[in-house]
Amino acid sequence: MTGDRDDLLEEALAIHRDVARLVLAHAAPTWLELDLTMPQMKTFVVVAKEGPVTIGHVSEHLGVGPATASHLVDRLVRSGLVERREDALDRRRALVMVSPQGAELAERLRGERDRMREWLSRMDEEDVAALTRGMRALRDVLQREANASRDSRLPCEMAGSSYAHKVSSRTGEETRD
Repeated sequence: MTGDRDDLLEEALAIHRDVARLVLAHAAPTWLELDLTMPQMKTFVVVAKEGPVTIGHVSEHLGVGPATASHLVDRLVRSGLVERREDALDRRRALVMVSPQGAELAERLRGERDRMREWLSRMDEEDVAALTRGMRALRDVLQREANASRDSRLPCEMAGSSYAHKVSSRTGEETRD
């Protein structure tokens, strides 16, 4: 790499850090009032985005067992963010949906997107176009890496292996079950 490219990469990383800090500073009041664990937040996002859903759907989407999904939903019910109701078409199933309080929270969290849109609208069209090109290029690199990672696991999965390839979210190390 040339010195100029290294300098650009370092500047891009520094700007990314600054932008992330500034965005977080604006969003912090909404996020800090939440009393949810990360698994509960993920469960809430699934229900808010895709609801009404079954516990099985939550389980599958989060990659956890049905008992864990049910426990996470129960915690959200107790916090008033979701409701669990009997499925009118199949009384053996329960459907999980966002409660009115949860809908209000989801709307406030979506408001952060509206705030970002407002900030972007204050930029010159040329700068928005350049930012869009850069973000698209970054997304494409990340997507190719995600696809390559997924493809590298396919032979093991297609062969019907008794263990699954995983990467620990805590350490980043590969594990096998």
